[in-house]
Amino acid sequence: MERSHVVSGPQLTAFLAFVNMPSWQVISGTAVYNCPADQGSTDLLMFTYSSGPSVDVDVDLEGCSFATNGVRTVNGYEIGMRLTAWVGADRPL
Repeated sequence: MERSHVVSGPQLTAFLAFVNMPSWQVISGTAVYNCPADQGSTDLLMFTYSSGPSVDVDVDLEGCSFATNGVRTVNGYEIGMRLTAWVGADRPL
C-alpha cells in the first residue's frame, strides 16, 4: 500500500451513497469490452463493519475503469476520480 485515507462520519455516509447509486452502468461478465491501455493502477476500498463481514472493492484507475466487489461490477470511472482526489495518483489520469 502506498497511500491510505480513512473516511468516517458524514463523509463516509455520503461516499457510501455515491458508490451504491443504482444508476451505475452494470458490467456484464459475458460482454466483450474494448478498453484503452491499462498499466494496472488500482485503488482498494476496504469497508469494515462491526455488525458483519468486511467488503473490499477494487477500482481500476485506467483501462475500462471498472469497480467490483466480486459480486457486482460497474463502470467506476467517477469513483476512481473521487479516490484520486483523496490519495493522489502515481501519474496523471
